[in-house]
Amino acid sequence: MQGLEEGPFEEEIDRTEVFPVFPKTVFTAQMYDARTGWNTIYKGSGGSCTVEGLQPSTEVQFRVQETGEGVISPWSFFSVTTKDAPGSGHSLVEAVKEDSATLVRDALTDLARYSQ
Repeated sequence: MQGLEEGPFEEEIDRTEVFPVFPKTVFTAQMYDARTGWNTIYKGSGGSCTVEGLQPSTEVQFRVQETGEGVISPWSFFSVTTKDAPGSGHSLVEAVKEDSATLVRDALTDLARYSQ
């Protein structure tokens, strides 16, 4: 490759020239872990994020805060319960316990879809 021996690989640049507009609103999302407390899982201007590595059938606690133009909102708290692991059979067992033909059919359909 020509030109690499002539200077550094990276030049110092003024970042304001590249990113002249900063987001007006920044969201911070945190997830609670019993061992480590609140951990930031997202910080940015987007309105959504995906959290990976969650365990199936588990309640997870989150909090979200908005910061923008000198104002910081209070934390908004919510919790969700993750779905059963695809193909685990847990939903089929529950459907049989409920003695519901509809739930059994749905559980078998899910199992067939995830086993392919």
